Amino acid sequence: MDQDLNSKLLAEANVARMRGEHHRAQDLLRQVLDTAPEDPDATLMLGEVFADQGDLEKALPYLEQAAVLRPHSRPLIEKRDELKRRIADRDVASVVAQLGLPTTKSRAKVWAIMSALLVFGFAILTFFLGRAMDRGQKEITAPIDIQPLKTTQTTEPAATEPETAVVPTKRDSGITIIDFRPDDDKQLLSSLKSQVPEPDNLTEARRDNRTGNISLTVRQLAGADNKTVAATYAATVLRAMKDCPSVSVRVEVASKLVYEADLTRTALDGATEPNTPPSQLLSNEWMSQS
Repeated sequence: MDQDLNSKLLAEANVARMRGEHHRAQDLLRQVLDTAPEDPDATLMLGEVFADQGDLEKALPYLEQAAVLRPHSRPLIEKRDELKRRIADRDVASVVAQLGLPTTKSRAKVWAIMSALLVFGFAILTFFLGRAMDRGQKEITAPIDIQPLKTTQTTEPAATEPETAVVPTKRDSGITIIDFRPDDDKQLLSSLKSQVPEPDNLTEARRDNRTGNISLTVRQLAGADNKTVAATYAATVLRAMKDCPSVSVRVEVASKLVYEADLTRTALDGATEPNTPPSQLLSNEWMSQS
C-alpha cells in the first residue's frame, strides 16, 4: 500500500516540478522519504528540485546519496558530476568577478593588450632610468686628496669603472586568443556538425571519457519546439556514434538555458514501435518556467 502511495506522490511531485511549483514538489517528496528514506527516485528528484531553484549546495548531498543508492546508474552519476562542475564554475566566476578579471574574449583581448603595453612601458622607463643613473655617476667630482698633519703622502684616486650600457629587453606584444576547449571536443563538434540538421545551431559538444556519454548545447530561436529539437539532435548523434550510450541536450535561447533532457541508446533501440518519435523517448526532462 505504501509503495502505491509513494508512486502516486512521486508522480505528483514530478508534475509540480515541471510546473515550477518547487515548494509543493519538496513537500510531496519529503512525504515519500518519511516512509522510504532510501528511495533513490525521491532522493534524486528532491536534489533536482533544489538545483532548479539555484540552491546547488543543498542539491548536491541528495544527488550524492542517490548515486550511493543506485551506484550503477550512469545518467545519475553524470548528473551528480555535472552539478559539481556547475558549483566549481560558479565559484571560479565569483572569484574572477571579485578580482575584476575579464570574463569574455573581447574583454580578455583588451586586458591582454593593456597588460602588454604596461610591461613594455615599464621596460622603456627602466632603460631610461638606468641611463640617467650612469650619467649621474660620471659627473661625480674626483676624490679629494687627504693631507695628513705630519706627512706629505696623498691618497691615490680610486679607479672608476667603465660605463655599462643598459640594453632594453625586446618583448613580444603579439596577442593570441586561445580556444581553451580540448582538441578532442573540437574534433567531436566538427564531426557532429556534418551529421546533424542545422549544424550552425550546434554550439558545443563534449564527451565524458569515463562513460562515453555525449553532451550537446543547441542554440534555438524563441518559439521553437525545444523538446522536438533536443530529441532530433540526440537521436541523430546516437545513430552516428555507435559507441555512445547516452546523449544529453541543452537548448538555449538568447544564451539562456530553456530546456534539458537525456536520450539513451537503450530507449532508442528498445522502442516498441519502429516509428516512435524520439521526443517520446526522452528522460530526465527539465524546462524553464520563465
